[in-house]
Amino acid sequence: DSQQDLISDCNETYTFAPDDIIGNLITPLFFNIQQETAENKTYSIEYSSSNVEGFREFGNINSNKEKVFLLGDSFTNGPFASNDKMYYKYIKEILSENGINTEWFVAGAGGYGTLQQLIILKNYVNIIQPSIFILQFCTNDFENNSYELEKKQIIRSQKFQRPYIVDGKVYVDNSVSAKIYRFLSANSYIFNKLDLIFTNFQYRKFNSYYFLEPSEKEKKSAYLMTEKLLNELLEILDKKVKVFSINCSDGYPEVDEDNKRTAFWAKIMKNHNAYPLLKPNEDLRNLQNMNYDVWHRDRGHLNELGNEMYGKSIANEILKK
Repeated sequence: DSQQDLISDCNETYTFAPDDIIGNLITPLFFNIQQETAENKTYSIEYSSSNVEGFREFGNINSNKEKVFLLGDSFTNGPFASNDKMYYKYIKEILSENGINTEWFVAGAGGYGTLQQLIILKNYVNIIQPSIFILQFCTNDFENNSYELEKKQIIRSQKFQRPYIVDGKVYVDNSVSAKIYRFLSANSYIFNKLDLIFTNFQYRKFNSYYFLEPSEKEKKSAYLMTEKLLNELLEILDKKVKVFSINCSDGYPEVDEDNKRTAFWAKIMKNHNAYPLLKPNEDLRNLQNMNYDVWHRDRGHLNELGNEMYGKSIANEILKK
């Protein structure tokens, strides 16, 4: 499998609205696109986002149903499966079959870290007033939450766009190079395509997302920042809200660092009486080991079969709580 596939080209197929505070937001749109599974099988998707910027799905806020607020990143909002074949649709169907009717609000975008999700939650939690909250977390959020780590990475589309907490304050890179990057990224398809090609070239060169290896002190700082942001996010929610968190997986062998990060995330969730759902990831790993074709070709996102299996597993875990 080509290492070029390790960097997703999803940004070519859906657009963002630049935002001075959050970095970028999904814009209202609809498109059809051909995608490929990890086993090179082609499938078609229909992607749509709501009329509310930042939300792939924005239900009826006046609904009497249980309102579910789901926050994620590209694992939830990227164009790798049609809306009606995303994992959260299977959760909705299974809950309905068990007498729990739900209204869904699905937000986030590719590359989002916890700070960006926190900002969206602050802006919309009182508008939506959810009774169920689901945070889709990824182990790469530790990088996404740390300016010190991401400035040593090759992915310019993230470090030049997102806000960070630096010295206790929200920080956005407003250097000349960052401003030029943001302008070209917002206005030029060719620039984004060339940036993607160069990023993949760098990945092959360094065999890593890092062009400089971070220090142990910087890694520890990323853990502490992630803990701080997750604590703040969870403390915003009313005590009556039932909180779940899912950890996205990928199609590559597990490493000790991923397992360490997963345990760290799960402990924080439990400290807030939230439910970290570990089994859905385990189920994906088992399916992969049985040679089920559950991944998009980049092996970092689920295809439609993967979303179905993931969603059904999540729903079954939620029903146990």
